[in-house]
Amino acid sequence: MKKNITALLLFCVITVIGNAQESSTITLTVDEAVRYALQNSRQIQSASIDLETQKRASNTAWNTLLPSIDAGGTINRANEAMEIPGVTITEKDHWNMGGSIGVSLNFNIAMIETIKAAKIDYGAGKITFEETQKQLERDVQKLFYSLLLMQESIKMSEENLLAAQNRVAEAEISEAMPATFRPKL
Repeated sequence: MKKNITALLLFCVITVIGNAQESSTITLTVDEAVRYALQNSRQIQSASIDLETQKRASNTAWNTLLPSIDAGGTINRANEAMEIPGVTITEKDHWNMGGSIGVSLNFNIAMIETIKAAKIDYGAGKITFEETQKQLERDVQKLFYSLLLMQESIKMSEENLLAAQNRVAEAEISEAMPATFRPKL
């Protein structure tokens, strides 16, 4: 989180300094900065992936209540067919077939609790995702306004420097004047 904020702050400072050197200005509003941060934040992307995983788990939690269906079949050939008096044995009498179908449904209270837990985890994931978004928005806004404050502070420092340079120049001029022309304070 702090790395993302530091990276965004560093990006903004470099942009401001680079643009100041080029004498061109890029205007960035606080909303644009927040939008950019939300789109490019790894923390938001990670939280989004976590939320999707929790949503998928919540949506598939009911699958534990589905029945199991098993089907099977066998075919075998006996080497010797059973002889029955008066019946002619053919090749087909050597073969036997069998089949089975089974359906089972497992149900216990733990399954219901697992489904509830998946739903609760998804709800908690949504809250965590929203909190992460709001925290990032708040941090970007703080940094944005801190940058604006720093810009104003730099402007004021430049103005103070210019005023001090003017006072030094006036003091040098006044020292160069003869004593009779100096203003009396």
